[in-house]
Amino acid sequence: MESRLIYESNKTYLDQVIWKIFQNESEWNFIGIDIDEEKLLEIIAKNFSDDNLYIVLNRNDSDEINKSELPTKILEIFRDVNFTIWDKKFQKVIEFNKNGVFRIGTSASS
Repeated sequence: MESRLIYESNKTYLDQVIWKIFQNESEWNFIGIDIDEEKLLEIIAKNFSDDNLYIVLNRNDSDEINKSELPTKILEIFRDVNFTIWDKKFQKVIEFNKNGVFRIGTSASS
């Protein structure tokens, strides 16, 4: 799928997400800005079973990426941009914020 279509799908499906509630009744979970690759692998593996996922940065820089390559990519951009990661059916999502928080959700239609 081309970058523009991934980005537009993200905008459409993000409005339909039911977010998991963490501690203190918040959907946001603090991860910090000094995250390591091992912690990222753990979060990704726990939430996605697919080998290929979509990473959504912006209209021209969204792409399909192998799950094993994802932590390296995230570490490159984590402090600079907000981004989301979706499974290929746009059913499961993790949204990362450059302020060191993330949230996990599932499409309401799943």
